[in-house]
Amino acid sequence: MPKYRPADVLKYSRHDHMNELQIIKAYADLGHYDRIKPKIDQYIQRAAQESRMTALAVPDFVEWALTYNWKSPKAPVTWSVEAIDVTWADIESNMLASAAALLDGLEAVLPLGPDHDLYGELRGPQDRHILFSYDGVKLEHRVIEELQKKVESAGGSLTVEKTDDGAIFIIKPQMDERGDE
Repeated sequence: MPKYRPADVLKYSRHDHMNELQIIKAYADLGHYDRIKPKIDQYIQRAAQESRMTALAVPDFVEWALTYNWKSPKAPVTWSVEAIDVTWADIESNMLASAAALLDGLEAVLPLGPDHDLYGELRGPQDRHILFSYDGVKLEHRVIEELQKKVESAGGSLTVEKTDDGAIFIIKPQMDERGDE
């Protein structure tokens, strides 16, 4: 995982914000006023989810998750935090390693193109897990088996449910070496 300096974070963040504002301005310039409010609502929702994520006590995972899309992935992740009052610190390193293993494995097999949607959710509190909902090209059975092996070797378990347009991946990180689970 690359480490970003504060200046890099500000540069990428400013770039993301400018992109959003330019899209809104373009809609206004083209007279597509009906598209402005939904775009602003989407922008606000993403910022609220990022704020919820930064409130979690897992700084390494949060840094990775919020900067993941900066490396131009084939399937950018849209995040949602459903488990704000859950403690994740005891599984952070396996949480990060497992999620990174899954996404790195997906990136290796996905073709280039805009036909991939990936949504990540942090869920809990009783059953802490990361759910990734993927819509895009169908994944072969051997690919799913390989993804399961990668996640297991990173310290998690992976359950996969195939859907018509992709798959749902459920990662359950195991307790970090220093923990009890």
